[in-house]
Amino acid sequence: MIKLNGHVVKPTIFPDGTSQVWKQPLDEGNAGVVEWEFENEAEVFHVLQACHLARKYFGHVRLVVNYLPYGRQDKSVDNEKTFALRTLGLSLAAVGVSEIVTVDAHSQLLAEPGMKLKLTSIFPGERIVDVIAECGANMACYPDKGAFQRYSSIDMKSIVLEKARDQTTGVITGMDVVDGDVAEDDVVLIVDDICDGGASFIAAAKELKELADVTVHLYVSHGIFSKGLDVLREAGIERIFTYEKELAL
Repeated sequence: MIKLNGHVVKPTIFPDGTSQVWKQPLDEGNAGVVEWEFENEAEVFHVLQACHLARKYFGHVRLVVNYLPYGRQDKSVDNEKTFALRTLGLSLAAVGVSEIVTVDAHSQLLAEPGMKLKLTSIFPGERIVDVIAECGANMACYPDKGAFQRYSSIDMKSIVLEKARDQTTGVITGMDVVDGDVAEDDVVLIVDDICDGGASFIAAAKELKELADVTVHLYVSHGIFSKGLDVLREAGIERIFTYEKELAL
């Protein structure tokens, strides 16, 4: 869903299959703000049109998008690499976006000078603290060093893991403990930014339960859950939280 100044954008679809964002209510109440709740890639061109329109009428554009798509596709432009975030950033800058506000951005690429964008990434610290209190966790688990670097400011006992992979296939075969340990009856909250299929968290839960008789919960800022929730439940993860809510059984 896309909103311009608080109003839902409903593009006109023309007979030839093209579309246009136009004839929008352009009140001054929330001038120059485009909100984007990402659902699918087809929305990208409509977001660009809405931002272009806002730039024309208000002189500036703030794009608010809690989950920033393409966040993990932040490599340099190369035929063997994923670089779509770079394309998105350049396109947004071209239509006049001056600031992007998001939650827990996976990559800081859009903040680089060459992108000509201001990136405001909301750190989910308060939300994580609330989740810790709600599930009674006494320990955080970071499934890799990157997660530890992102969230280690959360003041609690922790264990840091790292993926073990089959180098011939790239498949995750398990987890190695980098730092920390768990004890019997610990309540552990795995913390990270994005869950797609969940392989890393399944492997982390398995490793934690092999180390000791622990209770395992999961917090991710953004849940794609492309393999569903059952695979996580079956791995022994009892409660699953995102930035916005707990996911029901």
